[in-house]
Amino acid sequence: MNLGPMLICVVLFLLVASVAVSVWEKREKRKNKELVIAEAILVFGDTDKAIEWLNRKNLVFGKTPISLLNSEAGTEVVRKVLSAIAHGGVV
Repeated sequence: MNLGPMLICVVLFLLVASVAVSVWEKREKRKNKELVIAEAILVFGDTDKAIEWLNRKNLVFGKTPISLLNSEAGTEVVRKVLSAIAHGGVV
């Protein structure tokens, strides 16, 4: 029994699956980033103010909020701070 063709098919399948997962993850991150930006616009009531806040180094984060949106944990922290700002609370 020659496993060569079957092995090639399995390897190709795994490569395609890996690319598909990577594309999906990038889409999810982009979608999450867009949602947080929209949330910031709602909180600040103005697109320019929201973009300015997202791109300005923040004492709470030690970096810009927008830079934290590349990870799930960072996104959650930014959303918590936006929620605190929206409700007049503290972080």
